[in-house]
Amino acid sequence: MFPIMGAALTMGAMLWLTTLTADTPIWVICVQLFVFGAGLGSIMQVIVLVVQNSVPAEQIGTATSTNNYFREVGASLGVAVFGSIFTSRLAEALTSAFTGAGASVEQAAQSTQTLDPQALSQLPDQLRDAIVNAYADSLAPVFWYLLPFLGIALILALTLKQIPLSDTAGMVARARLWAAKKRSAWRPNASRRRRSRCRGRETLRVRSGRHPRAAAPGGCTPGPPA
Repeated sequence: MFPIMGAALTMGAMLWLTTLTADTPIWVICVQLFVFGAGLGSIMQVIVLVVQNSVPAEQIGTATSTNNYFREVGASLGVAVFGSIFTSRLAEALTSAFTGAGASVEQAAQSTQTLDPQALSQLPDQLRDAIVNAYADSLAPVFWYLLPFLGIALILALTLKQIPLSDTAGMVARARLWAAKKRSAWRPNASRRRRSRCRGRETLRVRSGRHPRAAAPGGCTPGPPA
């Protein structure tokens, strides 16, 4: 339920963020980010439990690390790709804003590279509003590119197989598995050691002249007569 609800909340928040403009109040932006964070949090933590519950006890560590690895790779790749889209759109919008105020293309490029909040506050009101609109108009359309990926996440959440949670702690399950492996490994070794001990005793009996079919000590099975 939580992955489905989280994917739906995240998708709704992303749709809401596409309406972002320069005139959007700060409290509205805070609510948008809260809804987005609530949806994303409902997905990511539950997915860790789903991954851990879907593998045997001895593979929990591998599954958790693999999940974290792909999460970090996906986050880094997403930030790089969509950040590049935003910065390229922003550079074009800022250049248009500065050239619209009478600056040349070279001056606009230089002003774009040295722009900071202190310099922005010293600009004329018309140019400052154009720069603020450039940021808003460059950021909001980027969210549209994220919606298909959230749609895929929602479909995967709907088709997620329901597996009952294990009622045994991971450490306990691993300890039981380790003990079972030790027992299974000990039994063949003990059997081989017993057979080797019996062959050694039978060889000693033959060399000493005793009948090899005499009762063998230690539970050994007597071999055939020489």
